[in-house]
Amino acid sequence: MTKFEKILELLENAGIGLKKLIELKKASGRPKDFEAIAELEAIFEEQNKL
Repeated sequence: MTKFEKILELLENAGIGLKKLIELKKASGRPKDFEAIAELEAIFEEQNKL
């Protein structure tokens, strides 16, 4: 399980979905969040391929 998958599991347990997390990170405008956004978007796309 990757770092992001662990974070996603915690967020889902807290009632925050991946899409909302991406929105929050984009809105924050922090440079360190921009690095994570690409990976989170890739995970989101993979989960929604079905």
